[in-house]
Amino acid sequence: MDAHRAVKELLAARPRPTALYTGNIWITLGALRAVRDAGLLIPTDLEIVGFDDIAVADLFPYPVSTVWQDVEAIGRESFRLLQKVMKGQKVPREVLIPPRLIVR
Repeated sequence: MDAHRAVKELLAARPRPTALYTGNIWITLGALRAVRDAGLLIPTDLEIVGFDDIAVADLFPYPVSTVWQDVEAIGRESFRLLQKVMKGQKVPREVLIPPRLIVR
């Protein structure tokens, strides 16, 4: 099911949700379309927090907060760990590269 259709179903439910957290930019865009189609306003009727900020998110007609990931740091760390694995060295089971909430 695409995001637009899924969010339309959510918005038709009673009680209607007051906020949505979307897993990626494509789901966020589908949600924005569904909110627009329903005649609702962000953030008055519904708030959206999207995951995976993009450079143009501040240009959306509605304020959509996003969770930003440092993809460059993720890439560098992945490469560093891959080099260690290729040399037979141990690597940590988990590595945390903190995300950042961008409130709009």
